[in-house]
Amino acid sequence: GETRVVMAIGEYRMGDNDTRADAKRIALQDAKRLALEKAGTLLESVTEVKNFQLTRDEIQAYTAGIIEVTEHRTRAELQGETTVIFVDVAATVDMNVLARQIGNLRRNENASVELVSYRQETERLRQALEAKTHELAAVKSKAEVEPLVRERQQVMNQVDVQQLLAQAWVALAGDRYQMDVGTSTPEGRTRAKNLTKQVLSLDPNSAKAYRLDGLILYE
Repeated sequence: GETRVVMAIGEYRMGDNDTRADAKRIALQDAKRLALEKAGTLLESVTEVKNFQLTRDEIQAYTAGIIEVTEHRTRAELQGETTVIFVDVAATVDMNVLARQIGNLRRNENASVELVSYRQETERLRQALEAKTHELAAVKSKAEVEPLVRERQQVMNQVDVQQLLAQAWVALAGDRYQMDVGTSTPEGRTRAKNLTKQVLSLDPNSAKAYRLDGLILYE
């Protein structure tokens, strides 16, 4: 198959109320989004994917669960009086293997529903994150800043949660057409379990993580 390396750079312009850690995290999430969008755009030209007649949103939903994006470098640059944080990421994609995985997942009704719902929730959360960032930039008093910082961090947590849940579902369902009892692999269950642990560390009350954890235990 044709292997491609997808690279992307996320950035975030820090405001007076931003911490370096939060700025880096937002830039990393932006970089991952860009990398997945690039991978999805490449896939749109693959004949097999074109024959599936998938929408761009559906392709993005599947790639978010399949592709693992790796952080490579973080750097800061002073532009005028503003500190800009840049994060470089990359993902190695075998186009033909990825197309086959997407084809199998789209025929797995349970996986399709879950992955599309994660994609939709991620887009909603990104809009909420942008709104919180604008709100935070406008406030002046420390009393107003601290609760907004916590609220924005919770939104960032949920963005990461959606990505981890998508990856966990794909790990458990694999490339089978249906998520039938007894068809998961030991490797898939181990990876899914590790991913749900990460979800629960970010959101101890995640009902979707507990439901997926239950399915892993049942398997």
